[in-house]
Amino acid sequence: MKKRRSLIRTSRTINRVTQRTLSQMLSLASTLPAHRHPTLAAWMRSHRILRPIVLTLTLALPSDIPLQRLEEAQNDDEELALILSQPDFELKLQRLEWLARDTRPIFIYCEVTDETVRPYIPKSLRNEVIALCHNPAHPGPKSTNKLLRRKYVWFTMSKDIYSFVKNCIPCQQKKIARHNKLVPEKFPLPDHRFAHVHIDIVTLNESEGYSYVLTMIDRYSRWPEAVPLQDINANTVARAFVDTWVSRYAAFIVVHFAG
Repeated sequence: MKKRRSLIRTSRTINRVTQRTLSQMLSLASTLPAHRHPTLAAWMRSHRILRPIVLTLTLALPSDIPLQRLEEAQNDDEELALILSQPDFELKLQRLEWLARDTRPIFIYCEVTDETVRPYIPKSLRNEVIALCHNPAHPGPKSTNKLLRRKYVWFTMSKDIYSFVKNCIPCQQKKIARHNKLVPEKFPLPDHRFAHVHIDIVTLNESEGYSYVLTMIDRYSRWPEAVPLQDINANTVARAFVDTWVSRYAAFIVVHFAG
């Protein structure tokens, strides 16, 4: 009786896990033979299912990184070989067989949980995977770390992600480390009018051969003057200033040119 209750609980657990897994069809549909899954094999025996069935899982992998490339990178990764050589290592990986059309079976090391399958990303592909998740919106290190941990796994994830975001040029250019408060400078006023004049040249649409305007403003009284110009040669500007300003308001002490 106790054995039957245990099998019933196992059956319910498998059904719940299978429904959650099947609902997460993110990118690539892959297969895991049921007879290689110990818990699922027990459930099959409890239901007297002799023929092996297939449990469909999902692997969230960017389209820019095909499965064949991931398999080759995992085979050449020294860190993965060190992890597999230590049975007590905290990162538990399984070698899964992925069936693809018109190609040989592909074997990928992944971490299999009740929720999803997270492929192991070797060292040669980590920056590329981080960039694919970070560059579209440039989130902060915590958000990038959380986003990547949902889909992928490797031993030094936090360290690598924080280092990548810290050295991201667009993020550093937009980051505001300190807000500088600008102190308004004093604008000294002259003692009398027409002693300090500001001049500038403004470009306008051509009208009757004139394309520029020479503007002149007295700092003390803010009195403005403007004269149209056909060109902005030095002789033309100087002649317009003398004929318009100096001839009317006498000599000046300081001229400030904005351009």
